[in-house]
Amino acid sequence: MFAGTEKDGQYTFQVSQSWMVIDPDRFHGYAGCSVTQRDVFTFVVDAPEAASEGDAGVEDAGMSVEDAGVEEEPGSDAGIDPALVTLTGSQTTEITPLTGSDCTPAVAALGGPFLALPCRIEYVLTGNGIAAD
Repeated sequence: MFAGTEKDGQYTFQVSQSWMVIDPDRFHGYAGCSVTQRDVFTFVVDAPEAASEGDAGVEDAGMSVEDAGVEEEPGSDAGIDPALVTLTGSQTTEITPLTGSDCTPAVAALGGPFLALPCRIEYVLTGNGIAAD
């Protein structure tokens, strides 16, 4: 779990950490490769506009809970429609070598795990769900 912020309906969570990819080798004069990885998750949650009041654009086929032969339990929410929500946002990861690092051996062309440094990966996120009370 990470702490985040909310501003004007947009939520942002971010974390940054540095780690060593290749240890230094003082005997051969190699400085080593250390990088900083910064992850940012940003999203907005919206309640979509209903097509008409209370139906969210979905027809009920003319059946109610009673029509289906189901009895409601006292205190249940079976007669209440859930609130639908949409989520849109992005998740971004940036990996940048630290000042003084030699990350040449960390590049894939030389057998390393990265295609290039610095690098950036971004995912576009969309989803639908039911709002929790």
